[in-house]
Amino acid sequence: MVTSAQSQETDLRIHAEEVASTLLREEEAYVADKDAKLDQLLSAYSGLEDCDEALEKVEKSLLSFQVDLTKVSGEIRHINDTSTALGIKLENRTDLETSLHKVLARILLEPETIKVLTGSDVNDAYLKALAALDKQASFCRRPQAKSLASYPEVVVEMDRLVLSACGRIRSFFLEIIGGFRAKNTNVHIIQNSVLLHFQPAHAFLHKWHVEAGREVEQEFMHTMRWFYDEHFDRYHRGLSRYQAPMLSKTDLMCGEVDQVKSSFFGGSSSSSSTSPSPEAFTLTNRMKPLINHPQEEDVIILHVAERNHQTFTFERLFRSFHVALMDNVCSEYQFIE
Repeated sequence: MVTSAQSQETDLRIHAEEVASTLLREEEAYVADKDAKLDQLLSAYSGLEDCDEALEKVEKSLLSFQVDLTKVSGEIRHINDTSTALGIKLENRTDLETSLHKVLARILLEPETIKVLTGSDVNDAYLKALAALDKQASFCRRPQAKSLASYPEVVVEMDRLVLSACGRIRSFFLEIIGGFRAKNTNVHIIQNSVLLHFQPAHAFLHKWHVEAGREVEQEFMHTMRWFYDEHFDRYHRGLSRYQAPMLSKTDLMCGEVDQVKSSFFGGSSSSSSTSPSPEAFTLTNRMKPLINHPQEEDVIILHVAERNHQTFTFERLFRSFHVALMDNVCSEYQFIE
């Protein structure tokens, strides 16, 4: 600037004043410009301060959220550990319940079953309850049941129920068997519909109380002995009335009828009042009833024979008597066995 002023031959003081004046104007213009932008700067500064405050709050919130996340993470870990422990406990409990259920199912009876055993009549429901009692009582006699802590109490109650059931069954059968001696009692219907139907109860009695079982058997056998003596003696006498005349080895075709011989059914081999019928000398199939298989028609019904005025050979009467006896004996055996 000095060189430029000298080359133009300008006074340096004047030039210095001009420069100073120019700088002053530039300074004033610069200051005015900055003053004009001061509000914007203050507004920006205020915005920055607001941003700092917001960021500080966000930072505090993030720190708080991080702390909360740490707590939540710890709680989740605790819940996970608790869930694992509960799962193990549940599995162990399930295994224990399964094993315990198997044991309890063998030694415990349902209240309804006990109610039937102690207060109900002997019927189909009683037989079902009796089967459950037999199963439980049988398990209580096994060695593995004695290892249970509750075994002494359970076995006492089980024996009490068994004894009570045996008493009811004994009274039931003795009452039924005692009714056989009543007049006009159809013993066979009672045998098929009652005794054979309740044969499992008799087996239970014989298993758990041998003396009572033998008492029922002895009473049954004595009663049936009386029944057979009475009824088969009557049947035997009835059959003798329908025996056809027959010949013995002493009878002659043209001889005198002077001998009377008693037959198995109380009839005579030849009658003193009547001569043998012509059929007595006819070759017949008298052996056939003795060699055929038993059939229902083998048994002679007395009132039917009387109504039809039938007579039968000795072999036919013999077979009828023994087939009827065999059928009855088989029926008794089914109950006694």
